[in-house]
Amino acid sequence: SRLPPPPASQNASVWENMAKMCVKTKRLDVAEICLGNMGHARGARAVRDVVAQYTGEDGQVSQPEVCAAMVAVQLGLIEDAERLYASCGRHDLLNSLYQASGQWEKALKVAEEKDRIHLKSTHYTYAKQLEASGNTTEAVKHFEASGTHRAEVPRMLFDAQQMTQLQSYIDTSN
Repeated sequence: SRLPPPPASQNASVWENMAKMCVKTKRLDVAEICLGNMGHARGARAVRDVVAQYTGEDGQVSQPEVCAAMVAVQLGLIEDAERLYASCGRHDLLNSLYQASGQWEKALKVAEEKDRIHLKSTHYTYAKQLEASGNTTEAVKHFEASGTHRAEVPRMLFDAQQMTQLQSYIDTSN
C-alpha cells in the first residue's frame, strides 16, 4: 500500500522549483541544498563561496541580493539576476553578468551610465571578443575606446596578417 518514489527527473524538477523560489525569497541556505540535490555541485559551490564572501563577523549576510543573484545565475535566470544586481546598486556585477552572457551593448551602456570605473576595461574585453570572432574593424574602435590601441591594434592586425590595414592604420593614426 506504499507508493513508489517519484522518478529521479521529477525529483530534480521539484528541487529546481524550490531553488527558483529561493531566488525570490532570498533563502540562501535552502538554495544551496536545492542545488546540491539537483546534482548541480558547481552551482552549490558558487553559492557557498559568494555567501561566505558577503557574510560578516556577526554571521549576517550583508548583501543577500548579490547572493540571490548568484543562485539565479546558476539556474539560468538571467533576468532575475539583472533585477537583483540593479536593485542593490551592484552595477559592476551587472556589467560582468552582461559580459559573461554576451550582451555587450547592455554591458557598455551600464559601464557608460553607472559603472564608469570599468568602462575602459569593458571596451577592452569587448575588443578582445571581437578580435577572436574575426571582426577586426569593430575591434579597432573598442581598442581605441579602451586606450590600448597603440599596442593592441598593431598586434591584432599583425597577428591576423592584415599588413595593408596595418600600414594604413599606422599612416592615418597619431
